[in-house]
Amino acid sequence: MNFEHLKLFVRVASTHNISQAGQELGLSPPVASMHINRLEESLGVRLIHRTTRKVSLTEEGMAFLPHAEEIIQSVVVARAAVGSGDAQPQGTLRITAPASFGRMHLMPAFKAFVAQYPALYIDIRLTDSIVDLVEGGFDVAIRNAQLQDSSLIAKKLAVDKRIMCASADYVAQYGKPETPQDLHHHQCINQAGLENWIFSTPDATIEHENKRLNSYRPWRSCSRCLCQWYGHCKMRHLDSL
Repeated sequence: MNFEHLKLFVRVASTHNISQAGQELGLSPPVASMHINRLEESLGVRLIHRTTRKVSLTEEGMAFLPHAEEIIQSVVVARAAVGSGDAQPQGTLRITAPASFGRMHLMPAFKAFVAQYPALYIDIRLTDSIVDLVEGGFDVAIRNAQLQDSSLIAKKLAVDKRIMCASADYVAQYGKPETPQDLHHHQCINQAGLENWIFSTPDATIEHENKRLNSYRPWRSCSRCLCQWYGHCKMRHLDSL
């Protein structure tokens, strides 16, 4: 059983695309397909369902996947034990994150990260849309939400707070709301899909549904509208990263 074939199979299981998995490992699409075929021949079973749009694992492929991953990890550990393993991670690291978070926090950090891990190729998708992490073949996702899929592993990066903001010109003309209920009489700006605002007060937690709401996507549009006077906005503030 060829070790490189196993590595390719594991990446195909993640990306659901033979050509993409092969590209990440420096293989052309025909060579990648040939390697998968040879792996299937050596095992005597079909591991992958192939269609014109994507590929998926067969029942045998799903059963074989954890063993392939274990073999790869064992070889990596064995090579490192005798000093012949790669000291640096290599290959393609696929990341997805919200657009504003990526621009503010990830992009400035990539220069030092790539300098530290030159063998890594970074494939990043910045989007405020909900994406399927497994379907998209992402290795890392940064999200401001509860983890829904229990098969994924999450780590808290920072405390995320929301603060109310308004331009000085808007407050000068329309005044400043003192309570969440006052927002019914003000223009509000929010990202599409987050129309309900939740406020924690000493007495209770108040959920406020904005009736006079302007929705924008992506989040950067909200901040621009805020600076241009349009109304109140609930902005994200991270304590630290």
